[in-house]
Amino acid sequence: MSRSRKHTRAGRELRAARAIVEGEFEPLWRCAASVPHRPGISELERADLKAAAKATAIAWLADRMGLALASLDDLSSVEDCRRAFATIRRATLLTVRAWADEREAA
Repeated sequence: MSRSRKHTRAGRELRAARAIVEGEFEPLWRCAASVPHRPGISELERADLKAAAKATAIAWLADRMGLALASLDDLSSVEDCRRAFATIRRATLLTVRAWADEREAA
């Protein structure tokens, strides 16, 4: 199912709620993906780091919420969005990194 189809199925309130969650979520994973511009890091490597950071942050959120999420579009209700927003609001980059480190060590 294409992304545009998913969005048309969601009502206006749910789309607005997802947008608010995305606004709160984006700085969390973008901070993890930020790599100073320096020689030796290609744009492809930078893109891979961003994708990995976002995937890790989504996995962290899914774990904390007890949901199966592949993206924020999988938040299926306004209540899920409220829970996600509250969870993200309490998080820091260090919280997500610690979770990822524990997961990797297990």
